Amino acid sequence: MGLFSFFRPKKCHFCKKKQKNMATYKSDDGTTINVCHLCREYAERRAMQRVK
Repeated sequence: MGLFSFFRPKKCHFCKKKQKNMATYKSDDGTTINVCHLCREYAERRAMQRVK
């Protein structure tokens, strides 16, 4: 983990693509996950709560 690792795009929890603009959701077991804009609909269908 480098000094500037927070500048790198994060990976989507479902499709594993690296993107800059990610939404944060809370999964069923209480962990927070990052979801890209393509997988947001899937996360909402699974009734995950969005963290703001």
